Amino acid sequence: MGLIGPARTFGSGSIYNVLLWGFLIGGFLPIPFYLLHRKFPKAKFNFVNIPVILFGLTIFPQTIPNFLITGFIVSFLSQYYAFYYKNKWWKKYSYVMSAAFDAGAQIMTMVLFICFTGIARVSFPVWWGNDPSSQGEHCFSTNKQ
Repeated sequence: MGLIGPARTFGSGSIYNVLLWGFLIGGFLPIPFYLLHRKFPKAKFNFVNIPVILFGLTIFPQTIPNFLITGFIVSFLSQYYAFYYKNKWWKKYSYVMSAAFDAGAQIMTMVLFICFTGIARVSFPVWWGNDPSSQGEHCFSTNKQ
């Protein structure tokens, strides 16, 4: 970036000008949580990680609500319920279960890539819960008019 100059990259009228606000906000956003942690040290404000939260917002899934619901249920069951109510089981199997979820997601990604990108050329099934024109799933309204 220094080759073409920071004024040309981040100056007014450039597409990256808004990033300067991001640097400013990102620098000041952790300060309230730091002050809250200093005032209430037992409230666990030190566990708020602003870079992780902001990065998570950038990779938020755009179109598949089932991904969010399923991920929330699995995360809740494995990280909250199992930790507090089945702690012995959680200590023994949490790492293996996490690795199994990661491996399963990666294998499924490869299967979907092979099936739907032309290598095996499998057509997407048409059923009552998806829209063949957009290949997106949805639930139809139950209101009969």
